Amino acid sequence: MKRRRTIHYEKIFPIKCGVVAVMLFLLHPQLLLAYDFTSVAPTGQILYYNLFGTQAQVTSQSIYAPFYAIRPAGNLVIPDSVEHEGITYPVTIIGEKAFWGCTGLTSVVIPNTVTTIGTDAFEDCTGLASVNIGAGVTTIGEYAFHHCTGLETITLPNTVRTIGGNAFATCTHLSSINLPNSLTSLGQAVFWQCRSLTSITIPSSLTVIPEYSFYYCTNLASVSLPNTITHINYGAFAGCKSLSSFTIPTSVTSIGEKSFAYCMGLIGIVIPNSVTNIASSAFNYCTNLATIDFGNSVSTIGNNAFSNCYSLSSIVLPGSVTSIGSGAFCYCRGLQTAFLPNGLTSIPNQMFSECTELTSVNIPNTVTVIGNRSFSECSSLTSIFIPNSVTQIGSQAFHDCISLNTINIPFSVTSIGSSAFTSCALTSMVIPNTITTIPSSLFSGCTQLTSVSIPNSVTTI
Repeated sequence: MKRRRTIHYEKIFPIKCGVVAVMLFLLHPQLLLAYDFTSVAPTGQILYYNLFGTQAQVTSQSIYAPFYAIRPAGNLVIPDSVEHEGITYPVTIIGEKAFWGCTGLTSVVIPNTVTTIGTDAFEDCTGLASVNIGAGVTTIGEYAFHHCTGLETITLPNTVRTIGGNAFATCTHLSSINLPNSLTSLGQAVFWQCRSLTSITIPSSLTVIPEYSFYYCTNLASVSLPNTITHINYGAFAGCKSLSSFTIPTSVTSIGEKSFAYCMGLIGIVIPNSVTNIASSAFNYCTNLATIDFGNSVSTIGNNAFSNCYSLSSIVLPGSVTSIGSGAFCYCRGLQTAFLPNGLTSIPNQMFSECTELTSVNIPNTVTVIGNRSFSECSSLTSIFIPNSVTQIGSQAFHDCISLNTINIPFSVTSIGSSAFTSCALTSMVIPNTITTIPSSLFSGCTQLTSVSIPNSVTTI
């Protein structure tokens, strides 16, 4: 039998698809049809089918939105086979956008013969409350159930191997779903903003938590990860404000950018010894995070990794840490003590900026650079010792440390940035003879400063 092919006219004509649709409908309405034949479902709805060899695929009526003249509604049972011109075909695929926007659908039963639920298949079926997925399904496509806001629970059979990106995103009433052990591929943002989801167990068949997997699942309180997970990727659990604790498996080697950002309920975290990298903003704005155990293998901490963790009172970084990004602990306003290990070569820009309760911090004798604004507005810091390994002190490094009355500049320092000590409580200062330039506003606002020793090496003030 000669089949009608779906034609994507939007790729041919550089004008809006809606205009194309109207023109084609007026001239050749049959070209807009997306199906080969129709059949009545056991529950009474008219369904549309395409044939692929000896198999049938459920499709929509039209190749363009709104896809149906009369959309299927109510409780739908998709048959496991369909007859056409005296031949019976098994139904194996629910095609792309097959039921897109069918807001009147309330329940769907998918037979065991179906292996694939296509991209956007049930997207925006906002009235859909129940889905029974047959035991033959292996693939759930991207956006398959996206924005099915009425969907509350769903059970996946132990045949599902692939779930595409955003498959259940913004299913805002979805409170329960199982991920079977057969699952080997999970797309990004699968459960994006599933705000009613309370718990999830990740099967051991997965090795990665993809980008945005549970982004802003605001009621997610319990997560179980297996010891097969090696990477927690970008934004995976960002905004999960109901998480109060989280166990990172000992198999994880990398915690991705913003992976736990804005998890405001998180109280404590243990970084296992397997982790070597904590990426930028990984725990940014975890405002109730009070304790961190860094393990002994972390080598890199990214920019703003723990910024705005207001409840954090102390940190002890292991000797494995060799690189810290800018602003790593900035705005940690409850931080009182910080221990930094030997091996660090720089205190990065804004590392402790506005840590207003910080009273004790060491600078290891491997550090050569104290970055711009690294301790700015640490208003409780009274003294700090700079080792003779340091050669450079950045601009505004100790700006507005209003209680800082004791600090040394060793003879190793050759460069001091502008406003490095503005508004400090210093009473005296000795500039070493390795300095040739006194930068602008170096001691501006130091109202208690009564004595400054300037060496002959200085040529510019």
